[in-house]
Amino acid sequence: MDLRKHLGIATGDETRRSRVVVAELGRHTVGLMVDGVSQVVMVPTADIEPPPSLVAGVNDGQVCGVVRLGDKLVLFLDPDRMLPNS
Repeated sequence: MDLRKHLGIATGDETRRSRVVVAELGRHTVGLMVDGVSQVVMVPTADIEPPPSLVAGVNDGQVCGVVRLGDKLVLFLDPDRMLPNS
């Protein structure tokens, strides 16, 4: 699944930094094409906050939470909305 296409963002060319991230979404295992991966971190569920109103209305509610990691804001996508009829 190309996340750019799925989220309605202009598709870009595959580069040397492009990666496929394998994730479990419900009972499905999927590969998500991403522009790059800078690091992988474990985030405690308690650290995930509801998305700000500016973000919450974007992409039909697919952003279900946010967490601050230093000076970065990481968005969490709702796995139930990633695959239709999953």
